[in-house]
Amino acid sequence: MTRQSTGLDNCSLRANVARDVLRPAVQRAGLRRHVTWLTLRHTAASLMFDAGLTLLEVQQRLGHKSPTMTAEVYTHLMRERFDEGRKRMEDYMCAQRQPEETTQDRLGS
Repeated sequence: MTRQSTGLDNCSLRANVARDVLRPAVQRAGLRRHVTWLTLRHTAASLMFDAGLTLLEVQQRLGHKSPTMTAEVYTHLMRERFDEGRKRMEDYMCAQRQPEETTQDRLGS
């Protein structure tokens, strides 16, 4: 039996799942905030970026057609990761500028 033969469209299916599955789960978890499937999707994407997944990996897991679409939706998360990467590079470059200890320094000469 297909969706067309049941007369249900995607919106009806989502509404039924939200009513029958998501809302009871949110209540059992004791969450006071309104939670939607989109909330869960954005949370999952945030956790993937926090875990260090690349844009391409997140795009594939979310099923976006292109990495560009993922980047457009999650630009704010990408900016945070960019800032973290910039800081790591600055720290690395500053460490490289420190004079290295010579063998003579280690021997006390």
